[in-house]
Amino acid sequence: MPISLAEAMAAGCQVVTPDIDGMRDYVAGGGGMVYRDIGEAAAMIRSTVRRSAEEWREFGVRASAFAHERYSSRVVAPRLIEAWHGVLAGRPGPFGRLWRMVAARWEARA
Repeated sequence: MPISLAEAMAAGCQVVTPDIDGMRDYVAGGGGMVYRDIGEAAAMIRSTVRRSAEEWREFGVRASAFAHERYSSRVVAPRLIEAWHGVLAGRPGPFGRLWRMVAARWEARA
Protein backbone atom coordinates (compact mmCIF):
# COMPACT_ATOMS: atom_id res chain seq x y z
CA MET A 1 0.00 0.00 0.00
CA PRO A 2 1.19 3.54 -0.63
CA ILE A 3 3.07 4.88 2.35
CA SER A 4 1.85 8.38 1.49
CA LEU A 5 -1.67 7.42 2.63
CA ALA A 6 -0.41 6.27 6.03
CA GLU A 7 1.71 9.42 6.31
CA ALA A 8 -1.29 11.64 5.47
CA MET A 9 -3.46 9.91 8.07
CA ALA A 10 -0.64 10.14 10.64
CA ALA A 11 -0.58 13.89 10.00
CA GLY A 12 -4.35 14.03 10.61
CA CYS A 13 -5.33 14.59 6.97
CA GLN A 14 -8.46 13.37 5.23
CA VAL A 15 -7.62 10.62 2.72
CA VAL A 16 -9.74 10.13 -0.40
CA THR A 17 -8.68 7.17 -2.53
CA PRO A 18 -10.09 5.02 -5.34
CA ASP A 19 -11.73 1.71 -4.44
CA ILE A 20 -8.95 -0.52 -5.73
CA ASP A 21 -7.31 -3.61 -4.25
CA GLY A 22 -7.13 -3.30 -0.50
CA MET A 23 -7.50 0.46 -0.23
CA ARG A 24 -10.82 0.28 1.64
CA ASP A 25 -9.24 -1.82 4.42
CA TYR A 26 -6.13 0.33 4.40
CA VAL A 27 -7.88 3.63 5.14
CA ALA A 28 -11.37 2.86 6.48
CA GLY A 29 -10.53 2.73 10.18
CA GLY A 30 -8.77 6.07 9.88
CA GLY A 31 -11.81 7.80 8.45
CA GLY A 32 -10.56 7.63 4.89
CA MET A 33 -13.04 7.89 2.06
CA VAL A 34 -13.08 5.40 -0.83
CA TYR A 35 -14.75 6.32 -4.11
CA ARG A 36 -15.85 4.29 -7.13
CA ASP A 37 -15.92 7.07 -9.72
CA ILE A 38 -14.80 10.67 -10.08
CA GLY A 39 -18.28 12.06 -9.41
CA GLU A 40 -18.41 10.26 -6.10
CA ALA A 41 -14.93 11.58 -5.23
CA ALA A 42 -16.03 15.15 -5.95
CA ALA A 43 -19.12 14.72 -3.77
CA MET A 44 -17.01 13.37 -0.91
CA ILE A 45 -14.63 16.29 -1.11
CA ARG A 46 -17.50 18.80 -1.23
CA SER A 47 -19.02 17.17 1.88
CA THR A 48 -15.92 18.06 3.90
CA VAL A 49 -16.57 21.79 3.39
CA ARG A 50 -19.46 21.64 5.86
CA ARG A 51 -17.31 20.33 8.72
CA SER A 52 -16.75 22.56 11.71
CA ALA A 53 -13.28 23.24 13.09
CA GLU A 54 -14.09 20.88 15.97
CA GLU A 55 -15.12 18.10 13.55
CA TRP A 56 -11.84 18.55 11.65
CA ARG A 57 -9.87 18.43 14.88
CA GLU A 58 -11.63 15.26 16.04
CA PHE A 59 -11.16 13.67 12.64
CA GLY A 60 -7.45 14.53 12.63
CA VAL A 61 -6.92 13.02 16.07
CA ARG A 62 -8.78 9.83 15.07
CA ALA A 63 -6.94 9.47 11.73
CA SER A 64 -3.56 10.06 13.35
CA ALA A 65 -4.18 7.53 16.13
CA PHE A 66 -5.35 4.94 13.59
CA ALA A 67 -2.27 5.41 11.41
CA HIS A 68 0.12 5.20 14.35
CA GLU A 69 -1.59 2.09 15.73
CA ARG A 70 -1.53 0.23 12.39
CA TYR A 71 1.38 1.59 10.40
CA SER A 72 4.09 2.85 12.76
CA SER A 73 7.53 1.29 12.48
CA ARG A 74 7.01 -0.40 15.87
CA VAL A 75 4.08 -2.29 14.36
CA VAL A 76 5.24 -2.85 10.79
CA ALA A 77 8.96 -3.54 11.24
CA PRO A 78 8.58 -6.78 13.23
CA ARG A 79 6.17 -8.19 10.63
CA LEU A 80 8.44 -7.12 7.79
CA ILE A 81 11.50 -8.63 9.45
CA GLU A 82 9.64 -11.87 10.08
CA ALA A 83 8.63 -12.05 6.41
CA TRP A 84 12.14 -11.32 5.17
CA HIS A 85 13.56 -13.79 7.65
CA GLY A 86 11.39 -16.49 6.13
CA VAL A 87 12.73 -15.63 2.68
CA LEU A 88 16.42 -15.01 3.40
CA ALA A 89 17.41 -16.73 6.64
CA GLY A 90 18.53 -19.99 5.07
CA ARG A 91 19.88 -18.46 1.88
CA PRO A 92 23.60 -19.00 1.31
CA GLY A 93 25.92 -16.28 0.05
CA PRO A 94 26.08 -12.54 0.67
CA PHE A 95 22.33 -11.92 0.92
CA GLY A 96 21.90 -14.62 3.55
CA ARG A 97 24.87 -13.35 5.56
CA LEU A 98 23.68 -9.76 5.33
CA TRP A 99 20.18 -10.77 6.41
CA ARG A 100 21.42 -12.78 9.38
CA MET A 101 23.47 -9.74 10.48
CA VAL A 102 20.47 -7.37 10.15
CA ALA A 103 18.18 -9.80 11.97
CA ALA A 104 20.68 -10.24 14.82
CA ARG A 105 20.97 -6.45 15.27
CA TRP A 106 17.17 -6.07 15.24
CA GLU A 107 16.72 -8.81 17.84
CA ALA A 108 19.42 -7.24 20.03
CA ARG A 109 17.45 -3.97 19.94
CA ALA A 110 14.28 -5.56 21.29
